[in-house]
Amino acid sequence: PWYNFQNDMTLQLANEKMSGETQFSLRGDSMKLKAAMTNPSIQLNINHDGTLLNFKDEAVLEISGRPLYSVKTELMTSGDIKAVLDVRTPFRKLRNFGITFDHNGRLTNFRNSATIKINRETYSGSSEFAVGGNNLEAQVSILIPESYSLRYTHKGPMNDFTCRLVGDFNGKPLTADLGFQFLGGNLETSLTLNTPWRIVHS
Repeated sequence: PWYNFQNDMTLQLANEKMSGETQFSLRGDSMKLKAAMTNPSIQLNINHDGTLLNFKDEAVLEISGRPLYSVKTELMTSGDIKAVLDVRTPFRKLRNFGITFDHNGRLTNFRNSATIKINRETYSGSSEFAVGGNNLEAQVSILIPESYSLRYTHKGPMNDFTCRLVGDFNGKPLTADLGFQFLGGNLETSLTLNTPWRIVHS
């Protein structure tokens, strides 16, 4: 049937022979696909397994038995989210390229992380967010390859709260504390700032 089949093909051109094969199966929203094309010096393989939101893909091109190009992708969205991309090429500036992304948690309490690799260089970042009642906490970190991070914390209702910002800029710390209180018609505020720079330093 159309939802579960296998095809084979052979093509002869002069002294060149090319063969191809495809396998396809569909069950519900899950699909499996395998395709291959081969001649004496070139081989191409393509694979797909999964649904639109949970799948693994791979494509590999080989010439004279050497894998010159390959692309792998992966996506998982059941519960937490994970996405992966891996690319290999024969070009010196882009022999290996990869992206990984992870999301864990729900909208009000989650953590994200991402990594990008280009040959031997790695760039990464992460973020965290949590809110409950009148409290909120968020953090962003980046490694490129220098390290930068910011953490923000808010505690209390909008008429009586404290905020704290903590940063690290490749080993240089920064902190800022803000207090706000408006009760019974009285207003009180405070701000403390500490930076690594002489121009702004308390």
